[in-house]
Amino acid sequence: MNFEQFVIDYGYAALFVGTFLEGDTTLVIGGFLANRGYLELA
Repeated sequence: MNFEQFVIDYGYAALFVGTFLEGDTTLVIGGFLANRGYLELA
């Protein structure tokens, strides 16, 4: 499994769990992935 497929499959769940652990870093990573086109900010 490559990185793109992993992010597509588990990206939103990982961001959801990450907000409880480390909120600021998770927001930056989520914004970066959305900017690169892996996730959508809807």
